[in-house]
Amino acid sequence: MTTTDVRRAGTAPNLVLSRLAAALNREWQLDYERRRAPAPPGWRRDARLGRFAAVADALVELEDRATPQARVEEVLTALAERAADADADATRVVVQYLMPCLVRVAYSRRAGAQRSPQEALDDLLTVAWQTARAGVELRGRTVKIALLRTIEHRALRQPARVAGRHRRREVLVGAIGEVRAHQGAGVDPAWSDDLVADVSGRALSTAPNAGEDLLRLLAEACGKGVSPSDARLVGSLFLGWATCEAVGAAQGVTDRSVRYRRAAALRRLAEWAA
Repeated sequence: MTTTDVRRAGTAPNLVLSRLAAALNREWQLDYERRRAPAPPGWRRDARLGRFAAVADALVELEDRATPQARVEEVLTALAERAADADADATRVVVQYLMPCLVRVAYSRRAGAQRSPQEALDDLLTVAWQTARAGVELRGRTVKIALLRTIEHRALRQPARVAGRHRRREVLVGAIGEVRAHQGAGVDPAWSDDLVADVSGRALSTAPNAGEDLLRLLAEACGKGVSPSDARLVGSLFLGWATCEAVGAAQGVTDRSVRYRRAAALRRLAEWAA
């Protein structure tokens, strides 16, 4: 069997490639197809992989439509087991074999609207490598399906749930850091040594005040899609030490520019609150 009997192993249309996918394809074509990287010695001791002289041969057989499904499962199971045992070549074949499926996932609605398909594909490929190395529970599924479902869940669904928390923490950390960095500069004591965060990431002080309520409002707005940069600007101007002049000087812009940005940020926050 030759590589001309099947579609080129592991490639994807150039129009749907992320930078990471393109780099992986280039590496595969150079190191594994052209240079014919030899199969590791451990493969020869495994009856399921012993026929492969080169690493690329495993992918060719997996992608050949003439390969019986039982054989595909046998080879993929062997590769997954070796990948979980820190075999880099086995991991590489698994990731390359899954790449066309991950491209389709990245360009589907499941990838979400918060990032581009290219960014989603990069995330999927990164998680694919990690998942192959960590191993997965089959739970009655084929190895391919078990891998794909686990990768999709970890790369797309889990981040969707925690993204709001990350945005809230980003705002809180930024606001708290600015206040702590400028203690003694006329800052309300309630926003200095007494400021802590609860388990949900919300800021708490010993005595709730209007500033704390505003900080919580900004954190909630960020979790609902308001730009973190808007929240940071409003927080620094209304909760911390900063003035329009200080922000402008730090960013190399005029205080008028900062006031324009402040007005636009407040308008967007008001629209969200309404």
